[in-house]
Amino acid sequence: MSLSDIQDQHVATRLLRNVIVRGRVPNGLLFYGPAGIGKHATALELAKAINCIESRDDACGVCLSCRKTCSGSHPDVKVIVPSGKTRAINVETVDFMNELAAYRPFEGLWRIFIIED
Repeated sequence: MSLSDIQDQHVATRLLRNVIVRGRVPNGLLFYGPAGIGKHATALELAKAINCIESRDDACGVCLSCRKTCSGSHPDVKVIVPSGKTRAINVETVDFMNELAAYRPFEGLWRIFIIED
């Protein structure tokens, strides 16, 4: 899957592709909208495309970086999920994220954190 495979979000995916092609990735992006429209999938595809070695404007889906991001084992792409009854992100997780963000990427071009809900 790649950004071009995201359905019904043509304007958003075109804007994200332009960000990648120009090499001007902002420090933070907010994907907002109702549940089930593909925010998480789009964020993962953007992470793949940013760190993809083979393609310039989208994820190839074949290179090692893309495959690691798909499987959830890429060391530079972290998905932070709220936990517990309150569905909050605890302080230890935020401290861990801040500590990792201070370092250079391990394998990829960028270190990416996807924070869910």
